[in-house]
Amino acid sequence: MGLLRFALAAVLLGSAVAKLGAGERGRRALASYGLHDRAASTIALEAALGVLVAAGVPGSAEAAAVLLGLFTLLLVVAIARGRAGQPCGCFGSRSRIGWGAAVRSSCLAAAFAVLPFLPDTSLSTEAWLGAGLAVALVGLAALAVALLALAREVGELRLAVAPQAALSLDHEGP
Repeated sequence: MGLLRFALAAVLLGSAVAKLGAGERGRRALASYGLHDRAASTIALEAALGVLVAAGVPGSAEAAAVLLGLFTLLLVVAIARGRAGQPCGCFGSRSRIGWGAAVRSSCLAAAFAVLPFLPDTSLSTEAWLGAGLAVALVGLAALAVALLALAREVGELRLAVAPQAALSLDHEGP
């Protein structure tokens, strides 16, 4: 439960940071729901709930579930009003109103609602090391895929540009 609690708290905090980082565009994106004048309080509430969930304060997971349920309801209402495709401000100014955002929000609300009912098991040092090793290996695999993709692109560029010797260029040389 501890790792899930921290992961869900990180989602809330990451969302609040992304909204702050988006600046005025992020606040204008919240206007799609009529929250343009309450953007600062919405961001503060989301960040505060993230901190409270991470600290394990009783009732904070339920409050986060209610908040995300409200976000889901606002998304569905916005879709019904024909605002699909407009900025939603969920994770900054780049996210869009749509069914994917509504499903994501409802899944997060369900995860926060279930969190208090999970058994409280604290992770051992070995479990944390195993989780860190797994994350490092996934990152290493992602870097390997990126390196192979880059090498492929360089190869494609070399094939696209015909090799030319220095003296074989038209109107160049002696």
